[in-house]
Amino acid sequence: MLAQEVTASISGRVLDPTSAVIAGAKVVVTNIDTNQSLTVLSEPSGNFLAPLLRPGRYRIAASLAGFRTFEQSGISLEIGQRAFLDITLQVGSTEERIEVNAELPTINTESATVGKVIDSKSLTQIPLNGRLNIVGLMALAPGIQNAGSQDGLPTFGITPTVAGGSSTGSVAFSLDGVTNQLSWIERGFGEWPPLDGLQEFKVITSSATAEFGRANQIVAVTRGGANEFHGTLLAFNRNRFLAAKNFFATGLPLPQFNRNEFGGNFSGPVLLPRLYQGRDRTFFFFNIENFRRRQAVTRTAQVATPRMRAGDFTELRAITDPLAGGTPFPGNLIPANRLNPVTRRLGELYPLPNLPGTGQNLVENIPLPENVDRLSFRIDHRLSSRDQLSATSMFGFLGPNPSVGPVSTYGGVLPNRRA
Repeated sequence: MLAQEVTASISGRVLDPTSAVIAGAKVVVTNIDTNQSLTVLSEPSGNFLAPLLRPGRYRIAASLAGFRTFEQSGISLEIGQRAFLDITLQVGSTEERIEVNAELPTINTESATVGKVIDSKSLTQIPLNGRLNIVGLMALAPGIQNAGSQDGLPTFGITPTVAGGSSTGSVAFSLDGVTNQLSWIERGFGEWPPLDGLQEFKVITSSATAEFGRANQIVAVTRGGANEFHGTLLAFNRNRFLAAKNFFATGLPLPQFNRNEFGGNFSGPVLLPRLYQGRDRTFFFFNIENFRRRQAVTRTAQVATPRMRAGDFTELRAITDPLAGGTPFPGNLIPANRLNPVTRRLGELYPLPNLPGTGQNLVENIPLPENVDRLSFRIDHRLSSRDQLSATSMFGFLGPNPSVGPVSTYGGVLPNRRA
């Protein structure tokens, strides 16, 4: 699946005031941000089709000798949208214009696909509990269940998302028309794109078209540059000063918590002074996002008391000697010569209790730092009026990030991950 369609199209008919079809009318569809145009002619049936349009803002103009020029702006196209527009040309001179500013209907009459587009406004303006992935935003689409949390590292593997009654992990993911999944399990997402690097994405919960290969899809499109230079800086912070203490953290201070997400993006035309002028032709978009979380989690555990470490188990019920037929140890004491020196050293890896008793007698605030750095870059180049070249590159770096064990002295470190 290397050709999933993520573009939009505008089709329709060109008519005269009597609703008769007009052949040979010139229809020009122009992207407002890049000033790139696609020109098509109406067929003998009056129909026209402007395909493979990148999601974004457009205006459309139609003209023919003997008729006034028709122009409509304010058109926004989404991923996979098949917009339809009837254009009526009025008799007059082509120098005369009829201008309309109106959105096209978004009702899909061309396919049975059921889904929802999460646009750039939602990506940038909806309050989020973290910006590491789009999983939380997927829940805005109807039919999505257990969409997970926005607050979590972007991991590789099966996403816990169910769409339209499908099984867990059956949702496929494509980015800029290319499958972004783990090939070794054919499930799960490969690399999560940074939120500010996305133009929009579409959640298809039922009846995706044949080029996708699965009924349930997440179809994402990255942002590209335009004729004007744009830049954004972002910074978000959460800390422990307004947080509540864990109920079980008896005698401990409020755990450490400081979360920072920061980054920015920059886009525009490629300009090389005295060498290359890229306006209306070549554009770039660069994005960087960073995540730093310094926190501690409160854990309770049961550990051996100092007397138990010396072989004195009088604090517990009777323990038996397996070498003496299961009879109890005298006084519930294990002789010193029966304690293995290796076992003694292993016991030193566990902390001593800080609460009374022999049950849950240890409570700790265990540090758990996490780091994420992600870059994305896209370049678009117009080869001709009908051909365009686009390339997207992403790089992700996680960690090293420790995992939490039952006590502070146990745990592990997640390996670095790159994509």
